[in-house]
Amino acid sequence: MKKHHFAKNVVIIGMATVLSRLLGVIREIFVFKFFDPWITDAFFVALRIPSTLRRLFAEGALSSGIVPVFSEWLKNKTKKEQEELAGALLVVFTGILSLVTLAGIIFSPIIVRIFAMGFAQDPAKMQLAVGLTRAVFPFLLFIGLASLFAGILNARKHFFLPALGPAVQNIAFIAAAVFICPALGPLQTNMVYGLAIGVIAGVILQVLIQIPAFWFSGIKFSFRSPLKNKGVKKVLLLMGPAAWGLGVTQVNLLVDQFLASWLGDGPISYLYAATRLYQLPIGIFAVSVSTVAFTHFSELAAEENIAGLKKSLVYALRQITFIMLCSGFGLIALGIPVIKLLFEYGRFSLNGSTMPTYFALVAYSAGMLAYGSCIILVRVYYSMKDMLTPVKYACVALISNIVLNLILIVPMSYAGLALATSISAFINMFLLFYKLKEKIGPIDYSSMLKYAGKNIALASLMGLSGAAAYKALVYLEGGATNIMIKFINVFLPFGVALAVIFILARLMKIKELEDVMKSLRRK
Repeated sequence: MKKHHFAKNVVIIGMATVLSRLLGVIREIFVFKFFDPWITDAFFVALRIPSTLRRLFAEGALSSGIVPVFSEWLKNKTKKEQEELAGALLVVFTGILSLVTLAGIIFSPIIVRIFAMGFAQDPAKMQLAVGLTRAVFPFLLFIGLASLFAGILNARKHFFLPALGPAVQNIAFIAAAVFICPALGPLQTNMVYGLAIGVIAGVILQVLIQIPAFWFSGIKFSFRSPLKNKGVKKVLLLMGPAAWGLGVTQVNLLVDQFLASWLGDGPISYLYAATRLYQLPIGIFAVSVSTVAFTHFSELAAEENIAGLKKSLVYALRQITFIMLCSGFGLIALGIPVIKLLFEYGRFSLNGSTMPTYFALVAYSAGMLAYGSCIILVRVYYSMKDMLTPVKYACVALISNIVLNLILIVPMSYAGLALATSISAFINMFLLFYKLKEKIGPIDYSSMLKYAGKNIALASLMGLSGAAAYKALVYLEGGATNIMIKFINVFLPFGVALAVIFILARLMKIKELEDVMKSLRRK
């Protein structure tokens, strides 16, 4: 794999994902501004349930099955066989997702009572959560189709439009929040259904925006004997363990939600807001790197080029280490001004939600390196069609997370749930590393630890410089809180921190930043 091609594709996906994630944060601004915590708690529970199934039946699991199989078909099969596989996948997964969606709508009352049992203390909150769950459940069907299209396109190295789809989805959501929600008012319990409309409209657009890529690339769908297609069976066999592994991660989130539902109004929303912030760099960088890397891993695994696979893995992990450590320390250092800029308006401000959200963000940010590394490591196993090993270790991480939740929730409340997530992610990461040497041979761990140490030093100094700049600004401003001050309090310290990164990265000879900058210049 040529490094400049790898970094170039990462930048392409990253640029589209930056737009998507920023729009995603903007959409949460509207949610937290217009709605009280008990309303947002109900909405986020409703959205979490189909989002969890999305991981099981669509997106991650579907991509994990499609990319290796389609890469194999592109290498060894005729164009006609490739088109038949694409058509068969479309028929089969449309049927499966339609049935699951229908079942979800019918059994929403039972599902909500299971996963947010604490809402039983507030019948109005429970009723709202059930109604919203039914309204947003069709999201699963359309996000499944979007993920199917994205998997096929990614296997053929078309990355931009699939990555742009979530941005279109967020634009539709924002439009619904601005125009539809007020029209359904004045009661918040009515207005919030406008958000559900935005969710469904957005995901439909996410499907439609990818169609031009098929048209211009000459990719067609053939519907000859879809149920007998051997490629579909291969995808399903790979998806099963992948879905289970990804499902374990989603169970972690559901366990957090279940426990938080007993802590009164607000904790679910605090955890959700913090999740949106720490997942911003993960979505922009870690997912971008892993999406490109997965295609290369699958090609090298199909060629049985273990040396090339190991080299690509090390390069991807070095990028992830640099980016995730800087992101984690940056969020801890500047989390308060970021939360104030993005969310401290309207109902969010009136309910004093800034510091509770920051405490959750710090706990989540402690695991940034582990989150990013696990995404890459799991893709290596998947590229070699080993779905069971990640599942096994994800189960260990799940059990660890549940135990840690029960221990940490007592002294730390909802923040303990976030910290348990970070610790269990590190457990998963270490286990994946340990087993990997049996797959691809020994890895130079001492060199990787040395590199990680350099990045920890760099990220620490970056964080301290940003935090110092923020403290100085607060002292000079004398307590002013207008929007311009909030903006300055984020971007001036961020600029200082970024300057420190560039200087120290050159002095410490960390090459990954240079690779990304070269790719940007080529664009």
